[in-house]
Amino acid sequence: MPSNEVIIRVQNLKKYFPIYKGFLVKKHVADVKAVDDVSFEVKRGETFALVGESGCGKTTTARVMLRLIDPTDGKIEIMGTDISRLSREELLPFRR
Repeated sequence: MPSNEVIIRVQNLKKYFPIYKGFLVKKHVADVKAVDDVSFEVKRGETFALVGESGCGKTTTARVMLRLIDPTDGKIEIMGTDISRLSREELLPFRR
């Protein structure tokens, strides 16, 4: 039976990719909302899966959670520590 200890908490996660127009002078014209306001918790002992249609943001969500790419907004907690804005060096203990 899973315990109530939350080991991963994702709150209001967003990842937007900017779209620019222009050659010499680039102007931000829009954003692609790859992940928009995703929240969930994973408790110790639980099995968790991200499922959905092709292109719905599953891989981007995982890449942001692993901090391979930075989130636009939101919070990612691992064992109670917010890793959303940690530096590369500060992330090392979480990647081991």
